[in-house]
Amino acid sequence: MAILRRTGRLYSTTCCRTLSCIGNRLIHTEVRAKRKLGLSNSDSSSLRRHRNISIFASVFYVACSIPKCGIACRSYVNDVKVKPTLRAHNLAIDNLRKQRRYDDAINSVRGRMVDFDLKPHASTYKLLMGVSTVNENANTKGKCGEAPKPYDVFQQLVNMGGFTPNKYAYTVAISECGKSGQWEQALKLFDDMQVKGLSPNQINYCATISAVGKSGKWKQALRLFDDMKLQGISPNQKTYSATISACANGGKWKPALALLESVKEDGIAPNDVTYTAAMRACLKGKQWKRALSIFEDMIESGIDVDKQAYFAAMSSCNKVKDWKCILFLFDEMRKRDVIPDVYVYSLVISACEKLGRWKKALKLKNDMITQGIDPNAFTYGAAISACKKAVQWRHALCLLDDMKNRNISPNVVAYSAAMSACSKSGKWEYALALFREMIKDGLKPDVVAYGAAISACGTGYQWEYALQLLENMDSRGVIPNVKIYTATILACANSREWKKAVELLNEMFGRGISPDVTAYNAAISACAKAREWVQALALLREMEHKHKGLFPDRATYGFCIAACGRSGKFVEALDLFAEMQSRGINPDVRTYTLAISACNQSLQWQRALDLFNEMKCRGIVPNMFTHNAIVRSRALQAR
Repeated sequence: MAILRRTGRLYSTTCCRTLSCIGNRLIHTEVRAKRKLGLSNSDSSSLRRHRNISIFASVFYVACSIPKCGIACRSYVNDVKVKPTLRAHNLAIDNLRKQRRYDDAINSVRGRMVDFDLKPHASTYKLLMGVSTVNENANTKGKCGEAPKPYDVFQQLVNMGGFTPNKYAYTVAISECGKSGQWEQALKLFDDMQVKGLSPNQINYCATISAVGKSGKWKQALRLFDDMKLQGISPNQKTYSATISACANGGKWKPALALLESVKEDGIAPNDVTYTAAMRACLKGKQWKRALSIFEDMIESGIDVDKQAYFAAMSSCNKVKDWKCILFLFDEMRKRDVIPDVYVYSLVISACEKLGRWKKALKLKNDMITQGIDPNAFTYGAAISACKKAVQWRHALCLLDDMKNRNISPNVVAYSAAMSACSKSGKWEYALALFREMIKDGLKPDVVAYGAAISACGTGYQWEYALQLLENMDSRGVIPNVKIYTATILACANSREWKKAVELLNEMFGRGISPDVTAYNAAISACAKAREWVQALALLREMEHKHKGLFPDRATYGFCIAACGRSGKFVEALDLFAEMQSRGINPDVRTYTLAISACNQSLQWQRALDLFNEMKCRGIVPNMFTHNAIVRSRALQAR
């Protein structure tokens, strides 16, 4: 309480609130010290002799943070007659680091340590380097200006005198430079230590390789690795892992695999870090199967596989589209008691979406929350996409609301998936409402979002709004693709706006977008619904002659047969039916049904019955629409 009373007398009118905080801090620390030492409240003399060092750390933290209280703090130290140790100062610097007061931390070394004739140790320097790196990674500014770079802090300490860096200090400095992306400065420090007569050891080399490797400078890492061996220093497991990681960050899988073979030839057993680094290199080099092969070697070696290795293996499976393998690895991961993180869960949920297992996707999302793992936007996006494929629009909307309740802003992917789920379920009003909400939230819709909105317009027969959205894309700088045009043509087709559909098809050519079979089928279906059989056949022939490599499929012929049938042109319909088969396209139940309906439309019931018998001979099972068409044929026969 001495500091509280003394500081109160000096500054009672200016910093009462601050003094209260100081007093509470020291009282709490003193009580904790007594408990630790087993002293009663009356054993003040014993407490003075065994004063806990954290009290001094608190005092110096106050002295550094609050200039007005500096004199009182020093008086308090004089009262207890114990000289603060280097550890006390380091604890004070650590407190300042946590408070992001890095200028004060550096000043404490310049001034206050000098007051007590203490020279900064390498451990002090490590804390100061942590000050600069923490603030740089946080991308924040302290109360005293921008965070200094690790290299600058090192130079300040050397220039202030009293600090002769040893190999350990250089190692720390090089490592911190690597964390902050200062790979060139890391190399400067490595060269500087040799100029000053310090021969780099295995640890120095490893730290420098790791520093340059974090920035993807794989050539420099390999050069250091080779130089290390030339100096007669044998690389160890950590050195190999750091060099392989450098190759991985640089996207160079071949030297990474060569190093993995070298480590085995040198009689060094690769660990989980080494294997995982090699897998990452293969992933960046798009060598998915090689990555999986490394994972298998890792398992066979009996190494405890961590979640990073599992994630790398799952990522490889994801790239080769082996979704079941991802689920298998996830089950193995849990059997081995390896705790998955949010990235693993997200990848597994995405695999469930690809496999159409939406219930499992939702269960996994709930499981991770139960285990205290917070899902991110990607997790929700994958879960909503799973609901989209299963046409579970209610679950999709619930997930979207859950995101907002957890203060996770839905991204464009989540909105687009929810819109598609609503659109496929016929809830086009909800889909368009989500589109407007997305724009209101300040998100810029991409091609997928526009495609989902236009598809919803098609479901709701809102062809004019679909055209507005297509025009709106240009104003927002989003370039429409063939899928966007196809969705817009389908929206026009559903409303029987065949002229607009054909116009959009021609517009694609003007924009340099080559229509595919789906786009042509959409335009032909618009003509079929409007009974424009001539235009439908014209588009069929255009597809054949205007585009090389673009051939009509079964759906194309089906729409053309429907167009002819609805117009009473059964001869043309049957000709198309025969042409399709001559091209090696076997008719299905839908094509047969359309041909039968075309015969019925022209009262050609015998032809219709012949097609039905042919269909059964081919083993094609008729559906409800086929039976309805045959009932009509029988009725025509009975007349």
